[in-house]
Amino acid sequence: MARKLTDGLTLRANGTYELVRRIDGKQKSFSSKNPREVWRKYNEYLRASDEKREELQRGRSFAAVADEWWQGKQREIAYGTTRCYKPAYERAVQTFGAARVGEVEPNRIDAFLVELGQKSARNTVANQLSVLNMIFRYAVLKGYCKGNPCQYVAVPPHLAHKTRQLLTPEQLKAVKGSAGQPCSLLALLILYTGARCGEALALQWKDVDFAGHKISITKAVVFHGNAPVIEKPKTAAGVRAVPLLTALETLLRPLADAPERYLIGGEKPLSKSALNRYWERYTKSLGLGNQSQTGDPWKPSIDRHQIRHEYATMLYEAGVDVLAAKTIMGHTDIATTQKIYTHIRESRLDDARTQLEALDRR
Repeated sequence: MARKLTDGLTLRANGTYELVRRIDGKQKSFSSKNPREVWRKYNEYLRASDEKREELQRGRSFAAVADEWWQGKQREIAYGTTRCYKPAYERAVQTFGAARVGEVEPNRIDAFLVELGQKSARNTVANQLSVLNMIFRYAVLKGYCKGNPCQYVAVPPHLAHKTRQLLTPEQLKAVKGSAGQPCSLLALLILYTGARCGEALALQWKDVDFAGHKISITKAVVFHGNAPVIEKPKTAAGVRAVPLLTALETLLRPLADAPERYLIGGEKPLSKSALNRYWERYTKSLGLGNQSQTGDPWKPSIDRHQIRHEYATMLYEAGVDVLAAKTIMGHTDIATTQKIYTHIRESRLDDARTQLEALDRR
């Protein structure tokens, strides 16, 4: 039979001490074989309740909201996107973590982006603003704050913006003529299909339709550390069929293999380290890179995305309209294709100017 003690505890028949209190409108029970432990649990709960009430009054911390957003976001996005977002998420928590999410003002975000832009490229700053915007949108939807301060902020103007250069005529000639060179297939696949590197690495022989003169791009290799993992393209636009050009068909027909085998790698896709060795061997065979006499690692002078850009140049020079080029390239936003076409036009104008200047000096 339970016995009420003078200090407010109740001693149960099983020797357990219990304290029952109504806190914030709810009845709570604390129990232990040791009465001091009962009071410790009770006081700890009161402190936690006081902190929770204070948080509700002042609003949740940015760090707590950002962590909650990040835990959910990681389950929604692809591995590659996680790697893209994570540094921006960590910078945001480091900068705004201690502040209440509802107290972060636009001018503070703007100052943060300006400072970041002094040491980072424009794409990094734009990605940072995008991640901050997602966190604050989440906070508004959850009722943690009333407004999104990012809606009043833009990427600072005049930030450094890296423009990927087209291959030089000499480099393009070397790539086009590299059939038969060691490890040349990847470069030629990208050149004649416009596939991204991961998409080219994921191609299997069943994706090559010789009769229909097309190649189906439906998946991509994404590296989890060193391991290649086959994933769907990040967007629906990534799933597409591209023309099988005669130059590539001539190269592929003698190599055709079992449907499930990969064009590059055979039984399984290349690992990241194997890809690096593969590309180094290819660029060395063409002399497209340099290595100093001090033994520094080989540095290729071309990258795989430059070669993909050349495919866009081929589309442009063939008169393929920008909407069709968007589909063939697998772009989600036509603005991306337009930007590439604009870059090509500008580079052609630069070439024309150089030629005219040379003619004028004769």
